Amino acid sequence: MLKRIKITNSIIKSLVEKHGWQLINCDYKNPQSIVEIKCDKGFIFLTTYDSLRKVKSCPACSKNKKISFEIIKVAAEKKNWTLLDTEIYNSQYINCVCDKGHKICVPWSNLRDNHQCIVCLRYLNNLERYDPTTGKIKKITREQENKIIDFYQNDLLSPRQISKIIKLSTGKIWQILEKYNIKIREKECSPPFTNDEKENIIKLYDKFETINDMSENFDCSTDKIRLVLKKRNIEIRSHSVAKKIKCEYSFAPENLTPEMSFILGVIFGDGHVGNDGITISMQDSDVIEKTSKTFDNIFKIFKVENMSGITLLRKKLVDEMVFHYKLCSNKAGKLIFPDLNEKLMPFFISGYLAADGCVSFNRLWNCFILQFTSISYNFLDDLQKFLIKETGIKNKNYICEKKKTRGSFPSNNPCYDLRFYKKNAIKICDWIFNPTTELTRCDRKYNRYIDYKRRELEGAK
Repeated sequence: MLKRIKITNSIIKSLVEKHGWQLINCDYKNPQSIVEIKCDKGFIFLTTYDSLRKVKSCPACSKNKKISFEIIKVAAEKKNWTLLDTEIYNSQYINCVCDKGHKICVPWSNLRDNHQCIVCLRYLNNLERYDPTTGKIKKITREQENKIIDFYQNDLLSPRQISKIIKLSTGKIWQILEKYNIKIREKECSPPFTNDEKENIIKLYDKFETINDMSENFDCSTDKIRLVLKKRNIEIRSHSVAKKIKCEYSFAPENLTPEMSFILGVIFGDGHVGNDGITISMQDSDVIEKTSKTFDNIFKIFKVENMSGITLLRKKLVDEMVFHYKLCSNKAGKLIFPDLNEKLMPFFISGYLAADGCVSFNRLWNCFILQFTSISYNFLDDLQKFLIKETGIKNKNYICEKKKTRGSFPSNNPCYDLRFYKKNAIKICDWIFNPTTELTRCDRKYNRYIDYKRRELEGAK
């Protein structure tokens, strides 16, 4: 039986010297150990032993290496493009003609990665504005010009509103109005605000709505919104100042509400505490929408594939998280069970269940299961003790270590599950969900709990 060769620093040194390089520093522990190397041209770079076995050239030198014209020519021929240049380096752009006859200047990476012609792409994204034969913007017809004049004079629409209907820029619409000597309405951007609209603008601004968002909602220019605020002597804040302004919402234990306790639980599970704000991202979009509603829709919701998220851009909230709950950017293994008012604990645990919990029914075992997951054993242990005390279930250890970790958990950090079965799971779910409202629970997990309760009642009958 062959013995496994033990990797030492001398083996790594000989491997480096084969390339004609010099080993500067190496402390080998595993294949991912960092190796510092100086190449024959004097460039110093870092790599791992695992990468060193596969590397063929110095990464610093390869950036300055001249690309073969033949390689570029082959890449262009694959796309049916013709080259106008004869010598190209990595840092230079390539002049070429695409298969549709558009003269363009693109970097080598566009040819290498088989990117589309930028002119053709512009045409595909704006089919209504571009002519398919020439690839240029269509000329405005007389019918379109008459429509624009009719919208402006008879319907009293602003150029901004007309641009959304006709799908032309506001600049083009102004040019058409000037071309036919149309009398421009005085102080024209959009109809004047009513008193109710002015009051609404001030309320939205107090709730940290941005001027750009309000201009889109009211279909007017940003200057018009600013004018309303200036007339009421309201100081206009900059984007950087807006992040630091104190807000009425607080995560301090003495100021917590049921809704904020629920969001606190979600942050403990699926939240990321940054320098300027707190980001929550998860697959249950209803939880993100409820979070946004609790903050009066101040913060925008973003979506990436099947994930929804929201960023609470308030430095005050970040400071409270660090001061009261010791939460930081790498919080997963350092969670501390919070000391909150007992009346608010069902809402906090409901939030944590929405983020890092599971409610399920095992048909094979005919068993209802409630599960909480975390890297922090101490957090789950304190949660277990609290639930045993509050619900009166049997006092024993319900925590088990996962054999295989999933998601973002690294393999070297064990992940733990706190699991309750059958009557214990139902008893805890009753304690969690009975005081909660629609704003303070995850719909998907709550519906599973209600479905099981309904089945139990139907089976009893």
